[in-house]
Amino acid sequence: MGSNRIRDLDHWFQYAERVGQERLYTFLWAASILLLACVTILSSETAPDLLAVFLSILGIILSLLWYILGKRQAKFHSKIDQELRKALANHKEPEQFAIYHIQQMKDSPGKQPRDLRLNLVERILQTRRFLWIVPVLFALAFVVTLIFGIDC
Repeated sequence: MGSNRIRDLDHWFQYAERVGQERLYTFLWAASILLLACVTILSSETAPDLLAVFLSILGIILSLLWYILGKRQAKFHSKIDQELRKALANHKEPEQFAIYHIQQMKDSPGKQPRDLRLNLVERILQTRRFLWIVPVLFALAFVVTLIFGIDC
């Protein structure tokens, strides 16, 4: 019973990770294209600035929605992670599961061999923070394009 539960949670965690990466990929494409369109319009002499303002507002809304989704997904991931940790703690041989070793590496990065240690940027990017840091940065970029669109 315990082994099946751990395997099920591990598969669920991997599935949720895949879905999150696909969503982030889609957001990055959409936001990048939208930001590129805003900048192109603002750099043009003939394009209407009102269009840049509209696209900037649309980009801010998209970024805020993704921020909410990213925070929600991070909560979901941490809930699965907690369930996995509980199940592994109650199992008599947790070492047989790959997820146990991955969690040990995350929990004690200083004990890893030097060539496997993650630097600060890698540690930041491996966490769920990436799911909401990126939309915040895009939102700031869209605010800048909005300011330029209004000033022109």
